[in-house]
Amino acid sequence: MIQEGNFERAIDRLGLTVDVVLTFTGAGNFTKLRYLNRLQQAGRWVVAGLELSSSALDISLRYSDWCTDKEFCDQLQRYNTYLQLGLLGGEIVSASYKQLIRNELDKTKDLYKQKRQQLADNLGEESADFKAADEAFGPGSSTAWRYWSSSKAESYNDLLYKRSALADRGKDLSADELAELDKLKAELPSHNPIIIESTIAEFPDVPLGKEFTQQIQVKLRDPQPGNDPRYFEMNFKVEDSKITGIKEGYYDYVVTMEGELKIGAGHYFMTNSNEYVKAAGRVELDKLGKIKDVDLNSGHYQPNYEENEIARQLFRDLGLMAN
Repeated sequence: MIQEGNFERAIDRLGLTVDVVLTFTGAGNFTKLRYLNRLQQAGRWVVAGLELSSSALDISLRYSDWCTDKEFCDQLQRYNTYLQLGLLGGEIVSASYKQLIRNELDKTKDLYKQKRQQLADNLGEESADFKAADEAFGPGSSTAWRYWSSSKAESYNDLLYKRSALADRGKDLSADELAELDKLKAELPSHNPIIIESTIAEFPDVPLGKEFTQQIQVKLRDPQPGNDPRYFEMNFKVEDSKITGIKEGYYDYVVTMEGELKIGAGHYFMTNSNEYVKAAGRVELDKLGKIKDVDLNSGHYQPNYEENEIARQLFRDLGLMAN
């Protein structure tokens, strides 16, 4: 159970004034926070650098329905409390609060290992609740919970870039570098953000652009296969009006018809050979994660000057352009 003093300290570390009513029951559970039901519709969340799958979040929120072991339930309740507050705070929560959530997750996973068989006996190994709990906290949980960090993303992106340059000369990364690339890829969740989509306007943690209806049809359909290391898609985030995880330089970019921003090398590759995009070209990033310039350099989609200026205005509206 969360003690009142601990809960108040958690609120302070979160850095928010919570304008919701938290109704504590005898077990210490409380009502879901504001925006929670709408957030559940999105299918994926990133909280405190953790990527949560739909089932992983759901099994935590419903823990009082299936949890029977008091020691594990108390720990899960603590983690659940901080998680829900983190969902409310989104990306503005403090670094110390993010670490608190991660610590509580680690404690929950450690205790789950001890109690797993007992839960399996109580719930049934084939039950939906046990399978969801296993995904969230069990042996396969690494696929449901992954830490994102700017430094890891930069290392991953640097290796992709180096491999692409070597491929032009018929070479490849060393065995150790390839192993490191695979390791980072497994550890890093995808963070290509949806930057333009009117249907998600109700979600306050998603960066939005203005109405953006243009579509550009592909002009050149030469394949860019996924097994060609010359083409790659970088791992990054958009936060605080800047692009993090990518070092300064020139990169291909596309905005898909779903409003997803992708940065890397190979426009046709990044769109999975899609017939249409909302924007395409090349961006120059500075060391602060701001876009210094946007050009229309795309051999496959070949945007015109007007389409490139519209894309430039989109990035300006999002606050991503350097002054």
